[in-house]
Amino acid sequence: MVQSLFRMLFYGILPRHPFSLPTILLMKCSPLRRLWSTLKDRQKMYAGSLLGGRCWSKIQEPPKLLNVLSQLRIRVVLIGIDYTESNLRSLSSTKDVTAMQELLLDLGVPIDHITILTGQNATRSRIVETLEAIKTNEALSEGDSFLIYFAGHCILYPASSMPEWSSQTNDRFIPAICPVDRDDSPSGKIPDISFRELQQYLSELDAKKLRVTVILDCCHSGGFDPMHFGDLNNSQSPLQSFRITDADPQGSLAAMLAAGGRNGCLLREDWEPPSFNCTLLAACRYGEPARDNGEGGDFTQTLVAKLRKSTSAWPSATYQIVWDQVWPEVHYQNPVLAGERRNNLFFQ
Repeated sequence: MVQSLFRMLFYGILPRHPFSLPTILLMKCSPLRRLWSTLKDRQKMYAGSLLGGRCWSKIQEPPKLLNVLSQLRIRVVLIGIDYTESNLRSLSSTKDVTAMQELLLDLGVPIDHITILTGQNATRSRIVETLEAIKTNEALSEGDSFLIYFAGHCILYPASSMPEWSSQTNDRFIPAICPVDRDDSPSGKIPDISFRELQQYLSELDAKKLRVTVILDCCHSGGFDPMHFGDLNNSQSPLQSFRITDADPQGSLAAMLAAGGRNGCLLREDWEPPSFNCTLLAACRYGEPARDNGEGGDFTQTLVAKLRKSTSAWPSATYQIVWDQVWPEVHYQNPVLAGERRNNLFFQ
């Protein structure tokens, strides 16, 4: 008899009208009321499995990201360029920016704290102006966080194109990211943005004592690590397809470094990256390509997926903890995590 009753409860044979006699009796008894609730949930789960899982979402929805960054004072700059109207190979970097933006919004970052530069907005001037605005933003103070993300092309400039530099530097290369309006024609007047220039910007942010995170999903991105001096040695065999020609007839390297300002210090042969504190997450080592599968970069897709799966661990999720889940899943390239804050909480 008891077994039959449980079978009836499980399959929902008891009357479901709120004023039916069995329901009233069950609701009057607290233990039976809890049992009734439990069995009703099991009934829905069973029904969902019979319907191919279509009802499961009503019972057990996937965990949502907590607003773990809602109380964090943070500014974000997301840059993604597809190069659809360029002589460079087209990418799907805009999708990467969208994925990063959705992640940050789910984490509680206010939308007005996120600056997005994609498509024709990702010009050299807009990128530089945005970084300058962060540097002069009086709302940012000590302990606040700043995240800059770039997905696009990075190319290498040979130092041999600088005739005033000694022959000892001829085997070195200087990485640079490519804005959407770059012009590498003989009369070109819009140069790329060298790693030297970007590192100089970040060093100037040090006065604010911000917690800076740099995420680069581009070829040679590991060369941004100041420990490697921002330049690439020929012994690492950079890919020819990602290099400016050795002849460099337009003097584009000199023009690019001069455009970085700083009283011409970027043009110095003995230039070394200034000291600054940031955490770098790079898609690959310098001298390596970063893969784009048409739906975004392999590195960004993996990073976003792992961050979303780390929902329950967010209160204690450090860069290193997340990184240990990311790098084994990125194939054909070697991601780089660098910086002294790798044991800090992510984005903090």
